[in-house]
Amino acid sequence: PLRNLVITGRDADASGWLDKREAASTVAAGRFDLDRRDLSPAELVAAFGNWSPIVRSWAAQELAARPESKAMVPELIKLADSGDPHQIQGACEALGLINTAEALPVLVKQLAHPDRWVRYKAAEAVKKMGGTAKPAIEDILKALVATAEPSWPIRWEDPVQIAHGQLAAAVFSGPLREELNKVDPKLRNQTIRAVSTNPDGMARATLEHCFQNQLSEEDVIALAPVILAAVESPSPADTMFNNVIRMAGLKALTKYHFEEGIAAAVGLAKTQGGHGSESRTGEIMEMITGYGSAAKPQIPALRELIASFNAEVERREFPGGELNNQRVGAVEEAIKAIEAAKDHPPLRSTKSASRKMGPNN
Repeated sequence: PLRNLVITGRDADASGWLDKREAASTVAAGRFDLDRRDLSPAELVAAFGNWSPIVRSWAAQELAARPESKAMVPELIKLADSGDPHQIQGACEALGLINTAEALPVLVKQLAHPDRWVRYKAAEAVKKMGGTAKPAIEDILKALVATAEPSWPIRWEDPVQIAHGQLAAAVFSGPLREELNKVDPKLRNQTIRAVSTNPDGMARATLEHCFQNQLSEEDVIALAPVILAAVESPSPADTMFNNVIRMAGLKALTKYHFEEGIAAAVGLAKTQGGHGSESRTGEIMEMITGYGSAAKPQIPALRELIASFNAEVERREFPGGELNNQRVGAVEEAIKAIEAAKDHPPLRSTKSASRKMGPNN
């Protein structure tokens, strides 16, 4: 009561205190998860305008679970196209959960809404609809391209471009990815470019399946500079997911023997971070040795890599013993294999599709 301690209010800024009405509203928002069960559909729709995003989401979930929700789809579509961002968010979430193709036009429209949380909820709805959204795949891809933003300078109001990442997940991580080889390749490739430069490592990681399983040789040739940049340039945010797209991109480049993949592989091995590197290093070395004698110029860099691994152990940045031995051993075996190699497969460059034949091929 005396407010002599910081934890009880000493020097607190009274302008940030809640008044009685705001405090009551906050308590009501906290209770909404229980109270929503007794609300009518009309009251749930009214809750779409609530200040709390959690309340809006709970209201959408509750409404979508009601048997009368499908009959309310026309009303929800109209609400999803209204002027209030909060109401649009709630309506989009409900429509995604109800999963009706009727809602596709308005959801696709809101993928480009000025409010990023409207874009997020529309993208989330498309993701939850899964295969139902397939008829709109081209418009969804166009929205993914149109809403991409530069990673730099950072926009601090939305530094990870959260709505763009959610839409990337809808396209590349669910049933919609089955449609990617049915659309205009130029549009698909524009989409891949847009996602590969998203600042969020988790958003970029959605491209893993596409890079490893959906790109033909011609696709990789067309996208080679984009894929190489994705391997060489870690994302600035959500860095724990960085290596997903980098490894997938490296596999695509080395599968078709792009010469730039050799140095890129060494660079990835050096910058991959410690977590999981005991197994990942072996994968990277296997890709490098696939280049045979063409990898010989990278032997000095590989020896430097061994030194850097051991230095990490000395600095206590990575455990010694078996885990580091796995990394170092993989590099040492790669060096031996490269030194013994007499020839190499035909190489191509990201700068040119022309093949460069090895001296003994």
